[in-house]
Amino acid sequence: MSQKVKSSNVYSQVLRTGLTSLIVCTILVLMLALVVKIFGIPTSVLPVINQVIKVVSAILGSLFTVRGDRGLIKGILGAVLFLILSTVLFTLLGGILVWGQVGIDALLEIVAGALSGLIASSRTRSK
Repeated sequence: MSQKVKSSNVYSQVLRTGLTSLIVCTILVLMLALVVKIFGIPTSVLPVINQVIKVVSAILGSLFTVRGDRGLIKGILGAVLFLILSTVLFTLLGGILVWGQVGIDALLEIVAGALSGLIASSRTRSK
């Protein structure tokens, strides 16, 4: 496979990983809003639940879209793209950007993306 086709494949997988993670995260956040409204969950636990949702979204995004070699790089770059997209989206919707929260999000999402990217690429190599 030529170098241009390989790099195009990496870019498309990173883009799909970031967008898939964002879609999963948005769906889960909407479901959380419904659960909070129905059951009256206290707002003090929402930041922790949001962290879990973002990590799960980064993991699922990588597992669904990363194929072939360089899974670590694809997972990390997809998680960084997801971090940027989710930060912009939720800041626009919520109107507040908390830098400490962004730092924690970055650390957790990059680790989750890297590990799930490795798992996804090793899963496709073993088939």
